[in-house]
Amino acid sequence: MLPDPRSVTPYVNLHRTWVSLPQFRPSENVGIQANDVMWELDQDEVYQMIMDVNLTPKLPTAKTHPCIVVQAAWSPGGVLRNNRCALGVMSNFGAVSLHASTNMQWELYTDISRQWLEMNQAEWNKEKLVDDLRANFHTLKERVARIKTTSFCWSDLFLLDSTKFGLLITGQASGCILFWRLELTGAARVKPSLALTLDTDLKKISSLHWSTVGHNKGVLLAGDHGGRISSYVLLVSREGLECEHRAEVWPHADRLTVSHIATLPSPRGAVFLATKGTFLVALRLDNFGAVVTFTAQQVGNLNITGWSGGGIYWSSEL
Repeated sequence: MLPDPRSVTPYVNLHRTWVSLPQFRPSENVGIQANDVMWELDQDEVYQMIMDVNLTPKLPTAKTHPCIVVQAAWSPGGVLRNNRCALGVMSNFGAVSLHASTNMQWELYTDISRQWLEMNQAEWNKEKLVDDLRANFHTLKERVARIKTTSFCWSDLFLLDSTKFGLLITGQASGCILFWRLELTGAARVKPSLALTLDTDLKKISSLHWSTVGHNKGVLLAGDHGGRISSYVLLVSREGLECEHRAEVWPHADRLTVSHIATLPSPRGAVFLATKGTFLVALRLDNFGAVVTFTAQQVGNLNITGWSGGGIYWSSEL
């Protein structure tokens, strides 16, 4: 970060600001209350509820879980007017919201999870619940998994005719991937539209990564907590967003969570890197998202916890 040499005061001025998250828990509005079903469950099922922050019943003498940020990512420049970026934030409740800075104050730009919840509520209202509370518990888990976001990423910007837009991509605990379209209209606020709902075989998506491979074309890599990685080739056209091809990049459910996926530039084409516990996996894909070649390297007894844009991986001992 360097100051502008053409400025009469060439120095960097840093400020600290705060972003307030909406205290929104999507699982509280799925049509079934955890407090109603917990009394008819077995001990193991009650433990399942306690271990999941979105299924935990509210008890009068127990403290509620605080809202914690688990992922944040900047959008491409230009998503907001005046060529600004939006900040995407995901909480431990599985809620995703977009925030924008105005006059050094952060404001809620749009609430993606609330919009997704309202779309599902319209369908759930048509369903009739049975009187069996145990059956309703399984319905509760399915609805929470569909609503809860477990990872998200941004695409690059697209230019189609005279319309410029970007995609916010969210991965759900159910394995469903949502593509939200944000058009650059210059307005103060823009409501995202759902461009595509993609059902996958993954469970509890843990990492998403977008890479542009051609004109209005990109590859999305998705990894889950079970260790599997899949690729999806998507094409943007006047008819909308279409998934042209899908492939299993790493089909082994080795229970090593896919924590990070990134692109490493290479003279022979892009190489995708995925981190899985102590393993670093390098992949080269073809135009259909299928694996051309790959290699996996275990980094001793070090657990890979993150990476930097320069390709340096920061690790900590197990």
